[in-house]
Amino acid sequence: MKSKHLNYALVFIFVVFVRTVGFSQVVNDTATLKADNKDFTYKWAELVFQTVDIDSVKQQKVDNENYLKSIELLEDRLQNNKKELKMLINQANDEARVISNERKYVADKKKFTKDEDKFLKTEKSYRDKEAKLLMVDRKGLKKLSKELNNEELRDRTLKLDEKDNKIKELESQWNKRRDDLKYSLSEIAEKEAKLDRREVEVNNRLRELDRTKSALDLKAKQLNLEKQQTKLEIKKSKALLKTN
Repeated sequence: MKSKHLNYALVFIFVVFVRTVGFSQVVNDTATLKADNKDFTYKWAELVFQTVDIDSVKQQKVDNENYLKSIELLEDRLQNNKKELKMLINQANDEARVISNERKYVADKKKFTKDEDKFLKTEKSYRDKEAKLLMVDRKGLKKLSKELNNEELRDRTLKLDEKDNKIKELESQWNKRRDDLKYSLSEIAEKEAKLDRREVEVNNRLRELDRTKSALDLKAKQLNLEKQQTKLEIKKSKALLKTN
């Protein structure tokens, strides 16, 4: 019986000890100890939150969506400009091909004219030899004139005159052909000069269009970068609006 009372006494002492120790704790971070009754009260910390302006986020989302529409409008204009530029480049390339074909034609004509000029020079050389031989025949006939009767002298002289007239006629025709040839060569030189000027203009035009193409390609890259960045901003705004 004494043992039972002893156990009750020990339990009572333990409970009192635990309550005394527990209520005597001091919380330095959140409580202030009162001097009169050993009690304490909490000092609640001020809540500090980052400002989340939903209306501002919504407006940013709208602004970015409008900006994206503006970018897409500029992309459409840029595509139209590229189509126009491609048409101009094709025109310049067509002109370059025309010039190239005309050069081939002029080159062929020039070669033919030069060959004709060589032929005329050869013909002139042969005719000059014939004219010299005619002079030799006339001198020979003159030496033989005393040995020939009038009829023979007249016949030989007539043949030499016919030959001389033929040589003169061929020379006249040769001179006309030579003049025509000179005119053709002059025309060819003028045509080549015009082709040179046109070729310079076309090459300058193509370089100018190439610079324009490079500028448009750069603008396209810039617009695409802006577009991707704007889409990302819109995506962030939507995500932030969902969380709030």
